[in-house]
Amino acid sequence: MRIINTISRYCFIFLLVFFIYGCVQKNELGLARECAARSAVYYQHSEQRYKKLIARGDNLDQLRFELGRLYYEHGELEKARQELTKSNLVPAVKLLAVVKQRLGEAAAQDNF
Repeated sequence: MRIINTISRYCFIFLLVFFIYGCVQKNELGLARECAARSAVYYQHSEQRYKKLIARGDNLDQLRFELGRLYYEHGELEKARQELTKSNLVPAVKLLAVVKQRLGEAAAQDNF
């Protein structure tokens, strides 16, 4: 009888741990999806804010560099190239060279 009680306890503990682990895993997946959705919204808000600031006309080189970097970090290389071309900052020129190189590689891969 003692053996059956012990086995029952272990089975109960195993099922409880398995259930909790499954719930945690689903919650983590939900959080990952939520963060990805928030990330897209934050990206859009950032893009709009940079464009509004650029329209005001203050500190254009810095703003165009930062907007270009935002585009680059999100894989929008053509948009990044357009903004970085309009900035005279040294970091913008360096990042523009990287963007042009990546655009060249992307174009070369498309030809194959």
